[in-house]
Amino acid sequence: MSEEPLRGLSFTLLGSGLMRATAPLLLVPGQEIRLHIRGSSLPRSAVLIIRWFRPNGDEYLWRVSF
Repeated sequence: MSEEPLRGLSFTLLGSGLMRATAPLLLVPGQEIRLHIRGSSLPRSAVLIIRWFRPNGDEYLWRVSF
């Protein structure tokens, strides 16, 4: 959880799998979002990249392996 808003929040799925595309989002403290990702071989062939900007403009990237 964050105490600050996350601007330009976006998700990118690399490799196999299916995920609905979304426009960059604004997530305020206390708000949550759920992603639905489907695929039969996600642990072997997919990576999720989560990207957002902090209020000071710093960009953050978080890589998630399944």
